[in-house]
Amino acid sequence: MSASKSTQVNNSTKTADEQFVDVLYQKLGENWFAFSLIDDDVFMSPISDDKIAEIRNNQPMVNNEAA
Repeated sequence: MSASKSTQVNNSTKTADEQFVDVLYQKLGENWFAFSLIDDDVFMSPISDDKIAEIRNNQPMVNNEAA
């Protein structure tokens, strides 16, 4: 099994009810996903490479690499 890399972006977005939520961006295999916890529900959505590039240009990042 190969080592995995993850990137966490300090990012908050507004939901429909104007609640701010933290978003974790994680690369799983070749695909990026966004994860959010709202109340007791976890939401996951695929994110395009273009959107990830846009986020990287606008947000500070914390890089975590597994050994």
